[in-house]
Amino acid sequence: MAIGAHPDPVQFADNRRLSMTEPEYGRFYEYLLVEAEMLDGHHYDAWLALWDPAEARYWVPTAGGDPVSTTEGVSLILDDHARLEERVYRLLHEGAHSQEPRSETARVLGAPTICRLTDDRYEARTVFTLAEVRRQRQTMYAGRIAYVLSRDADEQIRILEKSVHLIGRELGIGNLTFIL
Repeated sequence: MAIGAHPDPVQFADNRRLSMTEPEYGRFYEYLLVEAEMLDGHHYDAWLALWDPAEARYWVPTAGGDPVSTTEGVSLILDDHARLEERVYRLLHEGAHSQEPRSETARVLGAPTICRLTDDRYEARTVFTLAEVRRQRQTMYAGRIAYVLSRDADEQIRILEKSVHLIGRELGIGNLTFIL
């Protein structure tokens, strides 16, 4: 399934209930919360280690309905693993002028809906609110996040794809030099 392409919500929820145990659901939910904590705590190297280098895709689409594909129009962000490494390097080292001073962020995630796509792949969807404070100004972002996650034989979870669908993105988006 393409990143951001969502099945019918009722069927999606039914599949989650039929294909996951509560402890398994809890493990994935905790993983998403840890990812958010890493970003808010500026632990970017640890955050980067959550990604599968071979398949990583981080996507923030632009305005215009609810795009279901990275090939439809222009993206605010469309990074593979190499671009994520560059983004993390800039955030961790001096010289990222657009992040001086560094943004302070706090995000809240809704309880995710998680669906097994294959034996080792899952899609998780959640809503989020993110507050960014920088230069005595607070900016609020909100939207939906869709993840494609993998779990290997050792039970290690990795992020394959993450798409952040901002609401109100057609109103204009400020400086997105931090990671959503």
